Amino acid sequence: MASIRGDAEGVFNIIAGDIYVDPANPAATGKVTLVIDATSYRSGSPERDRAVTLSSLDVDQYPTIGFGSTSVSSVVETSPTEGSATIDGALTLHGQTRPVSVPVHLQLTSDGHATAEGRTTIRYEEWGAEVPEIFFLRAGNEATVSFHILASRSAS
Repeated sequence: MASIRGDAEGVFNIIAGDIYVDPANPAATGKVTLVIDATSYRSGSPERDRAVTLSSLDVDQYPTIGFGSTSVSSVVETSPTEGSATIDGALTLHGQTRPVSVPVHLQLTSDGHATAEGRTTIRYEEWGAEVPEIFFLRAGNEATVSFHILASRSAS
């Protein structure tokens, strides 16, 4: 029962993504697009994975999750290679597109990589998705989505 009713951590695979930012003016130039494989969800519990992917995410009909930024705000540079911002954009989940604002922490490395970390909370019902249920036990009404993205500089 604890494995069903307790907090669960799951992961998704990113199919494609682009991040662009001119460090001299991140608020005006920052852009993010992501395509996530909704079928790739894995939590360590096959029963939970099936409940989330088949019932909640409805992956047969909606196999991907998408995000496209519309603006970057609240930029705070804590060092020349690190800072935070809020990324506003459109999240497409379960066939519905809604605006979201996501606070992120960003860090650039000397080898051309960047990491972005953040979290946001979604309520299943706002997206027309069912709350995951296993053996008649329902999960909570919302999911906190935490992410850690490692991006590499393109050769272009």
